[in-house]
Amino acid sequence: MKVKRILAMFIVMAFSVAVSFVYADEKVDLKLRLEKGQSYKMRTLNEMKIKQTIPGQQGQQQTMTIIEKSGAKNIYTVEDVQADSTLVIKVTYDAISFKQENPTVGWNVEYDSTDTSTAVGPMTPVLGAIVGQSFTITITPDGHVKEVQGIDALWRRMEEKIDELSEEGPERVAMETQMKMQYGEEALKTNTENSFNMYPDNPIGIGDTWQRKTEINQGFPMIVDSIYTLKERKDGIAVIDVFAMIQTNKEVGPMEMSNMKIQYNMSGSVTGIMEMQESTGWVIRSNQNLRLTGSVIVNHPERPQPMSIPMSITGIITQEPY
Repeated sequence: MKVKRILAMFIVMAFSVAVSFVYADEKVDLKLRLEKGQSYKMRTLNEMKIKQTIPGQQGQQQTMTIIEKSGAKNIYTVEDVQADSTLVIKVTYDAISFKQENPTVGWNVEYDSTDTSTAVGPMTPVLGAIVGQSFTITITPDGHVKEVQGIDALWRRMEEKIDELSEEGPERVAMETQMKMQYGEEALKTNTENSFNMYPDNPIGIGDTWQRKTEINQGFPMIVDSIYTLKERKDGIAVIDVFAMIQTNKEVGPMEMSNMKIQYNMSGSVTGIMEMQESTGWVIRSNQNLRLTGSVIVNHPERPQPMSIPMSITGIITQEPY
C-alpha cells in the first residue's frame, strides 16, 4: 500500500512538472482586447518624497523636503470597438485626492473629493472641478493613442474655478501652468500613451523581453527607456517585470513659469512588477519604485547668475482596481 501511495504521488508530480514545462513553452499575444460596454475601475496612487537644497546668502544652504501624495480613481468605459479593433474609451474622474507637505516653510495643501471638509489650500476648488468630468481616447490594440477628445470641456470647467480664485498676475499664471502640466490636452495624451505603451510586437513566452521608449515633454521633460520581461504566467495572468531608465529630455527647452525659466537635469530609474490579464490585455495592478537625482537650473531676471538646486526624488506608484 505504501508503495502504491508513493507511486501515485510520483505520477501526479511528474504530470504537474510536465504541464508546467508545456505552459512555459507556450507564447501569449498581449494586446488590448476589450469589449464594448465593459467598464474598468482603476485607482492610482503616487507617493513622492522630494528633497531640494536651496542655496542662500553667504554660502548658506537650506535643505527642503516635500512629501506629496496624489491619488485618482478613474472609470474606463469602452464605448466602441472599431473594425480594426481600435478602441474608443471614455475616461471619467471618479475621485481625486492630493496632499503636499513642506514642513520647512509650513506649506500644506490637502484635498480629498470624498471628504471635502479636510480641504486646505487655494487650489482645492480647482481640483474639485475635475471630479465627474470625462474625456475620450481612441487607442489601438498595441497601446498607441490616436486621439483625445473632450479636453476643452474639462479645461473650461477648471478655468472657471481659477477665475473665481485669482486675478491676473504671477499666482494665476503659476496655477494655470501647474494645472496644464497635469490636465492639459498634451499632458493627458502623453500620460495616457505612456500608461498603455507597453505591449510587445509579437507573442512572447516566459523569460522573453521587449523594449519601449517614450518621451514626456510636459512639466519635467524626460525620456523613458523601458524593458519588460514576462516573468510568470498563472491563472490567466501575465506577471511582468518592469525596469526603466529615465533621463532629462535635453531637446526640450526650459519651462517658463511667471518670470522664471526652469531647466531640469535629472536621471534615474523605475523598477517594479505589473500584472496583466492575458485575455484582455488590461493591467490589473502594478507597483513601481521611482528614484531620480540631479538638479534644477532656475533663471530669474533679478539674479545675475542661474541658480542650481540639487534635487532627489523617491517614490512609489501603485495601481489597483477598486
